[in-house]
Amino acid sequence: MFVAYDQNGKQVNLADRKWTSQKLEQLRKQTVFYCPTCTTELDLKIGTIITSHFAHKKTVGCSAMKSEAESEYHRIGKLDLYEWLQSQKDLEHVLLEPYLKELKQRPDLLVSVGGKSYAIEYQCAAIDGKVMNKRMTTFYNADIEDIWIIGAKAIKRINAASFTLTASHWACARYHESTLAPSIISYCSTQKAFILLQHIIPFTNRSVVTNVKKIPLQNALIFDLFTSSSFTKQQQKEWINKMKHYRLYSSRYKTKETGHLNQEIYRRNLTSIAYLPSYAFLPLKANYLFTSPVFVWQGWIALYLSELRVHEKFSTQRIYSFLEEKITAGRITSRKVYKINFSHYHAIDSYLITLSRLSVITKIEKNMYSKHRAMYWSQKTEELLEEDVRIIQNYLVYEKEEV
Repeated sequence: MFVAYDQNGKQVNLADRKWTSQKLEQLRKQTVFYCPTCTTELDLKIGTIITSHFAHKKTVGCSAMKSEAESEYHRIGKLDLYEWLQSQKDLEHVLLEPYLKELKQRPDLLVSVGGKSYAIEYQCAAIDGKVMNKRMTTFYNADIEDIWIIGAKAIKRINAASFTLTASHWACARYHESTLAPSIISYCSTQKAFILLQHIIPFTNRSVVTNVKKIPLQNALIFDLFTSSSFTKQQQKEWINKMKHYRLYSSRYKTKETGHLNQEIYRRNLTSIAYLPSYAFLPLKANYLFTSPVFVWQGWIALYLSELRVHEKFSTQRIYSFLEEKITAGRITSRKVYKINFSHYHAIDSYLITLSRLSVITKIEKNMYSKHRAMYWSQKTEELLEEDVRIIQNYLVYEKEEV
């Protein structure tokens, strides 16, 4: 930790630029330091190789001790963010590691804008979901908005437009109660730059396609972190590549969920899961509302529609009920997203609307559709790969209008 109190109750902030190694040596000889959270005595660790910081003298059950396990990458990043926030003109107050006694929370940073408080957490390690939800709920109940910035090196990059995200990363994502896809703010204390993952579309529960934007810290404005983007051509290319890889190597994607879907496809004599129609791979903005791979939850709906006669009517409620049965049976998994009112039903609605725009189904009236034409199940890989490109390109014509 960087902030402590001396024996007179005065705050000592090691992030202040006034502290040289010599001044810290002198301070350590003259002063006793105490933890703002548990009030026990602290040691002042003066760094030559590592950043100077405070640490507890004894092993005690203090929540602030989590900061003592922070890596040097984390500590430097926190200091970078503190100094950067102080340079932002629109911020009224910037506090480093403030202990909020009423909440029993100590965010990395606390800033105020227009009378509204924002807790900023720089998260460089995995965090238990229950612990994170508790912290989020505490901030929310106190009318403090929490903003999570991930240590960039904790996110595995596959290529220019693809990353691997863990459950912790998804918990740190920013979700929008609109049609916007999720985004993630990350910061690299080595490169001194923000790396923003915008318009994140999951292909599987871990593999995502995203638009990456890098902003050097010295050039960044705080509002730059919250910008959005549309689905880019680079994302389109990567999404089609993922579809191709799946078709060629579907055995590498084996899970219980894919196994159940594959069994049902075989039972209905519709080839195999590797030959799912291209319409089961649409990169919807709302795909994140399912943890299951895109081709699993969309694949079940495609399978359902394949069984209908052309011009046969069906309601959205029938599709809801059909997928709810699969969720209950463990065939599909939805994602619970904190602080937004959307559920996986929104993703289903979005999928049906998109299929109607692609002329697979026809919208008759509110919450009522009919099957417009048969969904083609090919057994020829090359044919399907060509169809994949065509369908994704057609989808992107309507992507800006997606509800």
